[in-house]
Amino acid sequence: MLSQLFSLYGDVIPLKFTPIEENISELLSPFENDWKHYNPKKPDIKRYGLSITSLDGLLTGLPDLDSIKEYNAIHGLRLGEESFDKKTIVHESSKSLINLTSSFENVGRSHFIKFGIGGFFPYHRDGNFRLPAKSFRVFSLAQGHNKADFIWLMENKRLEIIERKWYVINTFKEHCVFSFTDKTIITVLNIPVSTGNINSIIDNMDIS
Repeated sequence: MLSQLFSLYGDVIPLKFTPIEENISELLSPFENDWKHYNPKKPDIKRYGLSITSLDGLLTGLPDLDSIKEYNAIHGLRLGEESFDKKTIVHESSKSLINLTSSFENVGRSHFIKFGIGGFFPYHRDGNFRLPAKSFRVFSLAQGHNKADFIWLMENKRLEIIERKWYVINTFKEHCVFSFTDKTIITVLNIPVSTGNINSIIDNMDIS
């Protein structure tokens, strides 16, 4: 079902949902002290998360902004992206997010990520390839002009992403991101794979 979506429509699918708010920094200013280091086991990488959903609906960042794979291994748990389905106050502050998430049956682990200068995610693939994919990812470049401030490479090809617009991106393919400024913010939502959620994507594709 998911592989057929990418096969038919490509690895980067623009969506018609209401764009993320233009004044995103102002919108998130009440949560200035709630940003947590994304994956605290790698403190040298300048990236910080603000939870849109979490395990308990709070903004502690634990464990939703940690490496879930590593957290599970340490604590003997089996948490998945779909486990983090409690919406936080950050979600409720954004009309765009409310509009977007109301179109899906459910939403998994989701957050804003803010980069410092030189912040990055190295080349990687998302998901557990020994199992059918349980979720897919919806993104927006909430703040940061793509060419000047931020680069997203997928299999060595640069993606052209319009600021504030929503996309489904096939992150099962090898990809990396890098920020040249300390103002870049991206929005990442994990959407559980289901017939209803895939149909919502199809209904909201912004393609000719």
